[in-house]
Amino acid sequence: MDGSSAKLLCRKGAALVGLGQAGEGVKAYLKAREVDPGYAGATEGLQLAKAAIRDAQARYNAMWG
Repeated sequence: MDGSSAKLLCRKGAALVGLGQAGEGVKAYLKAREVDPGYAGATEGLQLAKAAIRDAQARYNAMWG
């Protein structure tokens, strides 16, 4: 795979996070980092996906205790 593949995987990750599937988004970002470890978009996206998971967990805890 080339560097453009990392960009495509990051787009996939962003789409998954946007659809509320942040766990799958994390997987896509991790794969992007495997393909191109120096691609900054993968690291930033991974942080955002993990933040989305934390936010979802906080909303769940606030609602259900």
